Amino acid sequence: MNLRRVQLFWLAAAILFVLARPVAAQTPSTPSSTTSFGDSEGFQKTIGWGIAVGMALQGGDAMQTAYCLGQQKCKEGNPVLAPFEDHPFWFGFTKLGIATGISYAAIKMRKPYPYWAALIVGMEIALETYAVIHNNALFPPSGSAPAAAASFTIQFK
Repeated sequence: MNLRRVQLFWLAAAILFVLARPVAAQTPSTPSSTTSFGDSEGFQKTIGWGIAVGMALQGGDAMQTAYCLGQQKCKEGNPVLAPFEDHPFWFGFTKLGIATGISYAAIKMRKPYPYWAALIVGMEIALETYAVIHNNALFPPSGSAPAAAASFTIQFK
């Protein structure tokens, strides 16, 4: 992969970010007499914890994939990240940039569109859980439990 493709990718991402922003400040809607589902404290906490779990799973997937790529025993299956598999910085930057974008979308949507926020967080958790399980099946942790435990045993005399 050449540097030109990386630059074009990030230029396109920056353009999409600018186009997605509102042109003018939006005026708040008139308050209604009923409280929506998205305003409940329990829902806000659930979305917050869901975002935290999703970010942890994104990090786990990134670490598993980076380790496997470093050992040259696998290839990246995600077509968005595949061009960056030989460039650790851009791979991590892109992977965690996607994770940040997903979290930002969920945060911004949790009050005006609570069901969309719940869907975003739920899909992130489901997909990243699948990715971590899939990665672990393809490239399981090395060593057996007894051998690993024996290597960390401290012996006192």
